[in-house]
Amino acid sequence: MATPATAPVTGLAHLCLEVKDVDAELARLAALGVRPTRAPVQGKGSNRQAWLAGPEGNHVELMELADGGLQAGYWRKRAGR
Repeated sequence: MATPATAPVTGLAHLCLEVKDVDAELARLAALGVRPTRAPVQGKGSNRQAWLAGPEGNHVELMELADGGLQAGYWRKRAGR
């Protein structure tokens, strides 16, 4: 597996993908040989996060939105709910 890039970053720092269940997604990816670069954690806003490295070493975040978190509230508001 590639290691994360060490050069100074310009532009986007990472790609974030929303998933319904971080643990289930990590299990699915593990069956394909993909391992997280950091163990899952509960981040700011109570969201669960896990981090992976893409094939070229890009940082990829998996985020499970917390029902009461800021991001979930933002998307509900945008959807008019």
